[in-house]
Amino acid sequence: VYWLKVYQIPESSRIAKGKPIVNLLNLKDEIVTKVIPIRVFREDRFMLFATRYGQVIKIPQTEFSNPRSVGTNAIRLKENDQLVDVIATDGTKEIVLSTRFGYSLRFHEETVRTVMRNASGVRGMKLRGEDTIVALTLVEKDHLLTISDVGFGKRTEFDDFRGHGRGTMGVKNMQLERNAIVIESRAVMDTDEIIVMTAEGVVIRMPVCEIRIIGRGTKGVRTIRLDDKDRVVGVAIVQPEVGGDEIPDSDVAGEPANPETNETEKSE
Repeated sequence: VYWLKVYQIPESSRIAKGKPIVNLLNLKDEIVTKVIPIRVFREDRFMLFATRYGQVIKIPQTEFSNPRSVGTNAIRLKENDQLVDVIATDGTKEIVLSTRFGYSLRFHEETVRTVMRNASGVRGMKLRGEDTIVALTLVEKDHLLTISDVGFGKRTEFDDFRGHGRGTMGVKNMQLERNAIVIESRAVMDTDEIIVMTAEGVVIRMPVCEIRIIGRGTKGVRTIRLDDKDRVVGVAIVQPEVGGDEIPDSDVAGEPANPETNETEKSE
């Protein structure tokens, strides 16, 4: 874990190149996984970590209240494992773990014991075959938004994900095309917007409310039409923008989704 004051990051326009992260943080052959804004480190607040192979670790925020320029070890990873997501929480919420092959598991974070830094945590989700965790989110907003790398997306009611208990396999969330994987699975509000980014540099912005609400185990609707070799590589959830420079919406950059097409039936 590394610390950085927001004012230390140069302010620039949307199209600016920005400043290399290695000029801001003393990183050593590492890649930034998540950025978490925090004003005060509190004893009753926690950082919840999720790893590629399904481990979850809950650590009090006060464990990170003393910044070090060289960073500090937050969790102990098992062989070949890596950190994939981190969220800030108050310890009283339910959470959802989602995998790249389209499965999701809902359970209460109270079942994850609190530990100090450099712990390996407990199993959050049992994985099928070569599946891996891609996202961790709180059950605190309207729906679970899931986007695949081939551009399909859907919103699903959290009630569709019955609590199966920590350490179990979960249920099918998204029906994927052959060789497709889940890129993002995140709690969203109806008023949120998303920015979808592709490997070839196409970026679109669209309201979450344009993505249909359908059940789990479905394929969803196309959010962006991609070239044959292009793939979605990132999804950011943002608040509606009022004025200023805007990213082109989905009817300008890339070809838009048609929310009335490409839905598949629910599969158990």
